[in-house]
Amino acid sequence: MYHSIDFSVPNSDPVNWRNTWIHWHLIPSGKPQIPIFGILPNLVEAPGIPGWIDLTDATFGHAAKSSSCTGKFDFIVDNDHEDFVSIKTNMLSFLHGRFLLMRLVDDYPHYAYYGRFNVGQWKTGANNSTVSISYSLFPRTIIV
Repeated sequence: MYHSIDFSVPNSDPVNWRNTWIHWHLIPSGKPQIPIFGILPNLVEAPGIPGWIDLTDATFGHAAKSSSCTGKFDFIVDNDHEDFVSIKTNMLSFLHGRFLLMRLVDDYPHYAYYGRFNVGQWKTGANNSTVSISYSLFPRTIIV
């Protein structure tokens, strides 16, 4: 399904992955997107010079450091496919609190992100449930 997300354990067996639609039947409430990472400036105060010297571009010709990125994805759980408890248990055991590699299926094969993921509060309704996955991504993004 479009707009799904793949999670995998870095440097592990290729079978050790999960997809939000295939494995958990999660439908995103909107297209999953990662915000642009902020730049961490490298400002140095030098004696005898008023103000700061900006060395952000000095080493590599571009900003070498960026800040981490946090956010969340909101999903609707399709309750028709499986028992709600088994989906929740499977998702929590694979995802909650773990450091994983993430790929947005819409961005394939261009980008992958490393970060820590947490499963948010589940809300159960008559026909479906909702859940969120929060993330804290490291500044290093893999461009394949």
